[in-house]
Amino acid sequence: MPTMARGLFIDFHAHLRGKKDIQAPDTPNYPLLQAAAEALEPALVEGINLFARHGRHRVMTQFYPLFKRVGFNEIIRQFNKHQVEQLLASMDANGIERTIIAAIEPFFETLDLLETIRPYADRFAVFCSVDPEDEEYADKFEEYVGTGMVYGMKIHPAMAGPAPTSERMFELMALAQKHRLPVIIHTGTFPFPLCEGANNVLMLEPVIKAFPDVPIVLAHIGWDQSHHVLSLGHDYANCYTDTSWQPVKIIREAISAFGLQRVLFGSDFPLFQQATALGTLIEAVRPEELHMVGYENARTLLARSHPDEYPPRGAPP
Repeated sequence: MPTMARGLFIDFHAHLRGKKDIQAPDTPNYPLLQAAAEALEPALVEGINLFARHGRHRVMTQFYPLFKRVGFNEIIRQFNKHQVEQLLASMDANGIERTIIAAIEPFFETLDLLETIRPYADRFAVFCSVDPEDEEYADKFEEYVGTGMVYGMKIHPAMAGPAPTSERMFELMALAQKHRLPVIIHTGTFPFPLCEGANNVLMLEPVIKAFPDVPIVLAHIGWDQSHHVLSLGHDYANCYTDTSWQPVKIIREAISAFGLQRVLFGSDFPLFQQATALGTLIEAVRPEELHMVGYENARTLLARSHPDEYPPRGAPP
């Protein structure tokens, strides 16, 4: 893809480690596999692209548990390899003005991320996370929001909890509602679940229904459960989705089900490269739809908590 000027796109779904190591003490280290992955990086990237297209099949999902430890180890390797400098270079090469960085506590600490991206605050927006098992989760959430650098909340039920129908899930959503923050929730069968029983997308329906004024981004269009996410997007006006990990066909179906104003460009960097995700988006949407999905819808959600940065179109400077 040719180099583009900044300002054409906002990537609404990416991850980044801060200066601290990823907190995953139960994950074994495989030095030989890591060395092989480094040596075979181009082929590995293509393998990830193939997995994105074909790994959602029901038969494939039955094999996920066999690769849980190795797969999670590869996730950690990707985060260690692709840090803030690499992400900025990717953004500049692909015309991405800003990227939303989603924390996932306890693995990626929000305060560590905020400190890491502080010098580049105009290029990144953090969606904070709290450890749902932490008794002080509410106080920490208020601390994060108090920095003025938080634009939303990220929840990953299968990786970090809480269970979609739990009381804690409703408590987290109430905190987001209090501060007018949108929420990104992972959807789809997570290949390496750490919290069992949290993969079913339809389990989110009660919390979606309970908070009609909270924009809820159902990430990845549900990946292997896209039919469920499309149904929820059709039925609930507070549901949004992002395009990461999905092919052209599913992105077109999402635009039909959600409406053009509730679909957002997302890559899931570094697990999926921004150039590849953006190329798929450009192929999926019509030219007159690209700005809305690639930029404007994200701008609208970011403006909820930071209207000074994103004033209404036509407002005086």
